[in-house]
Amino acid sequence: MVLTSHNQLGSTGRTTGFWLEEFAAPYFVFRDAGVELTLASPKGGQPPLDPKSDLPEEQTPAMTRFKKDATAQKALADTVKLADMKSEDFDTVFYVGGHGPMWDLAESPVSIALLESFYNSGKVIALVCHSPGVLRHVMYQGEPLVKGKRVTGFTNEEEADVQLTHVVPFLVEDELKRLGARFEKVPKWQPFAIVDGRLITGQNPASSTSAAKALLNLLAQRPANSSAAPNPLDVVPDEIPFDVPYGQPIQLAKAQAAIDAAVAEATQRNWKMNVAVADSGGNLVAFQRMDGAMLASIQIAEHKAKAAATFRRPTKIFEDGIQRMHLNYLLAFDGVIASRGGIPLIDQGAIIGAIGCSGGTDSQDEIVSNAGAAVINQR
Repeated sequence: MVLTSHNQLGSTGRTTGFWLEEFAAPYFVFRDAGVELTLASPKGGQPPLDPKSDLPEEQTPAMTRFKKDATAQKALADTVKLADMKSEDFDTVFYVGGHGPMWDLAESPVSIALLESFYNSGKVIALVCHSPGVLRHVMYQGEPLVKGKRVTGFTNEEEADVQLTHVVPFLVEDELKRLGARFEKVPKWQPFAIVDGRLITGQNPASSTSAAKALLNLLAQRPANSSAAPNPLDVVPDEIPFDVPYGQPIQLAKAQAAIDAAVAEATQRNWKMNVAVADSGGNLVAFQRMDGAMLASIQIAEHKAKAAATFRRPTKIFEDGIQRMHLNYLLAFDGVIASRGGIPLIDQGAIIGAIGCSGGTDSQDEIVSNAGAAVINQR
């Protein structure tokens, strides 16, 4: 189970965190079923509790039970660090809601990579209330994981009810719709959970129990010999993946704008990066080396840009293919680089080029590349 470590409610000066019912109810559903539980949060230790979730009018049987259960309280007070978690060590993952996850887990490269790892390895993931918003940057086969899937989460009406529409960094319902999800909901504050394949989402605190039970039911349906992850090569998609058409080669002005945005992101974080932009044919258009950036990374940045453009997919796809799916034959393809940080640039539905960054860790390179790509891809 994953909880937030964030305790500031935007710029209001008020505190937030996880919602107690959304932890307590699933926790006891899982524990009563004999599930071996590990609790994790970005910072480890005691996650911050949203004080509003413990008001008298919010009390539930699961919360009452939690307050009398020393074992549960000790487990919550001693969460492990999320960065130490690996999907191969667990059967599934459940994300607890509350407003806190919208600030830390939604933007955490560690959380994003963990969810992608679970899903790419054929495992079920479950999220309740605000935590479906944590999926906003999670990708699957080059597209948002939620695209085309039936999902639910905290609705716009529910956010308006708690008067935080203009405080939260984004609205869960609007964000999931923007990503192409098929968002469904029931009247506000009523329990509602959706299962779509290996993705389970719950609408609000009242949906915590149903989401947890749905997860147990789905796990119980697995064949006895399903401990091994399914072979991804056995999947037959309805459409060709990454079938984005090539467009006209990116012009220098747009290429430089993407580089400027990437460099600004790296500068803000005090990261020294090499940034390259290639056109849709894989030809280098623009490049910038920040002061102090590693010289050996120059060629890597260019390689990432060229690979992302010509193969029409983020280079993270190759990294996942080799590290998680053991598709080592990918290394035999000319031009492949199995390192994230190369991202296609798409304008009006066509690939006009790609940006590549190198100089830090793969996760740092990816963050900087995403900042540059956003200048083009938001058009």
